Amino acid sequence: MFKLKRFISRVFWLSLLVLCVFQSSVLFASSQNVIDEMGFLSEKEIAHLQSEIEGIQDNYLMDLVIVITDDTQGKTSMVFADDYFDYNGFGIGDDYDGILLLVNMDARELWISTTGSQTINQYESSIDVMIDQITPYLSNGQYYEASLELIRNIETIEDKGAMPVVQKTFLTKLGDMVKSPIPYIAGILLASIATGIITLSSKGKVTVTNRTYEAPGSFKLERQTDRFIRENIHRVKIETKSSSGGGSHTGSSGRSHGGGGGGF
Repeated sequence: MFKLKRFISRVFWLSLLVLCVFQSSVLFASSQNVIDEMGFLSEKEIAHLQSEIEGIQDNYLMDLVIVITDDTQGKTSMVFADDYFDYNGFGIGDDYDGILLLVNMDARELWISTTGSQTINQYESSIDVMIDQITPYLSNGQYYEASLELIRNIETIEDKGAMPVVQKTFLTKLGDMVKSPIPYIAGILLASIATGIITLSSKGKVTVTNRTYEAPGSFKLERQTDRFIRENIHRVKIETKSSSGGGSHTGSSGRSHGGGGGGF
């Protein structure tokens, strides 16, 4: 009787151990499309993102990979993203359709790589809009929210065919005008034209000079000296944030890729 109890006890603990190992393997498998080498995402967030990605795989027959790293092995963000997708078994169908979002923490860049002719063509016109939608989240350190925004973008494009163009507000348009050199150039041109017209209307005669309002003999220079005070030189680094589409190109694996990226 005692031996039977010991046997049952051993079987119980062995079964529990096997169950724990199985659960661990399931947890590991559940994060195969979300690679967070920086530890920014919690296990719960990774599991939820993986579940959303599996929905995309089933509904749209395309793959989705999210990679957050600070080591791109000396490659550019574009090349690393393309190679990571190609050499790690991602992609669905004969054309390996799918998208990879790379968050390059070393260069503070994001890159969206598209693979497969259908995916490349379908997302070509929406890449810049997707980048604009995702970038603010990454700039604020909201990596989970940025990933969810990518998923929402993909669902919108797949359901509607393209990302809607965001209408700019008056303040946004005003900010763009301030950043643009065109208003300043136009102002200089208008001022030059007005000055030319006034000059021509006076037939080239100068009617006001530096002596016009000076009484004769009222100004007399007693002494003139030159004195060097100091010299200050200021250098300012101008930070820029830009996004650019990568166009269609061939990766080192020989597959075609599209996409684009920018700083955050």
